[in-house]
Amino acid sequence: MAVVSVIIPVYNVNCEYMNRCMESLFNQTFKDVEIIIIDDGSNEETAAFCDLQKSLDDRIRVFHCENKGVSAARNYGTELATGDYIMYLDSDDVLLPQAISEGLQIIKETNSDMVIAAVAKTKPGESVSIPLQENKQYHIYTKENMDDLRSYFLMTNRTEYKNVKKYGYIGRGPCARLIKSDVAKNNPFPVGQPLGEDVLWNMQFTNKCSNICVVLDIWYCYVIYESSSMRKYYGNREEILCRYAELLKKENAAFIKENTLCYAKNLAMEFYTVVSCELLSEKCPKTSKEKRHIVKEYLNKEPWDVLNKKEMYRKLSYKYRFFLFLCRTGLWTFVLPILIGK
Repeated sequence: MAVVSVIIPVYNVNCEYMNRCMESLFNQTFKDVEIIIIDDGSNEETAAFCDLQKSLDDRIRVFHCENKGVSAARNYGTELATGDYIMYLDSDDVLLPQAISEGLQIIKETNSDMVIAAVAKTKPGESVSIPLQENKQYHIYTKENMDDLRSYFLMTNRTEYKNVKKYGYIGRGPCARLIKSDVAKNNPFPVGQPLGEDVLWNMQFTNKCSNICVVLDIWYCYVIYESSSMRKYYGNREEILCRYAELLKKENAAFIKENTLCYAKNLAMEFYTVVSCELLSEKCPKTSKEKRHIVKEYLNKEPWDVLNKKEMYRKLSYKYRFFLFLCRTGLWTFVLPILIGK
């Protein structure tokens, strides 16, 4: 039984990128790991590449299953994990060499249920050199101050967490985290929620963990592709995000009741993606007139109607106040494409 289980969901990934991902695991300074690859119904080329990995390292286990999405794949890998700790890695990203060893040191030192580190953004094929830091800085969150971490997951509003070592940021995805196995197994990813699932998953941990540590060091390189889920056209993004808001409010009722502004700021960010990524997409079949009408309708129904409340609107950043002004007046169809280059 390995100390750490690294779970990698795979779906039709470029084999060159996955090879780079696997090399980053082989280069870890800590070696007592099991690597669980979950092939989520990939094409033959990717499936064969996954099987090839088993011949390269006896620590690798490969499981093929029908396509159910990345959350279901991660949950399956979590069930299969035998390690004392769990880490998630996307098949086209890179883990820095010290990540696992540093994570183990800190999780034991602080007796945390989960340690969260920073992510650095990179482009396909780009190499990133992150300077090592001898004295690690970290913040510990307990039940007494967990609301501070919840607020960050909803608003990403802490400057210190958005500029880690000049290269990275504390993200809301499941990567760059080391988690006690029993805790991870009791906090599955929400299945069937392709947007907002990372926030919901993180909020689960803040509700169930006694101790979460955020370390100001970079463990992970996130490779950005144009086809990422943040930019993807769904056709029903508003519906998906309404469901996200409903789950968020249901599972965090007490926090949201006390922190309505925090909730409103998160909804403002999500509503911006509805307009910019969905309605402004070239794939959207609606006319400009129809789009303007749709946006006004959205703002008069739950959950978006909270953005109409004066006490909330006045406390939003200038960027989102201006954006909502454009939405209410219908000017967004003229102004936003210029501002965001569409």
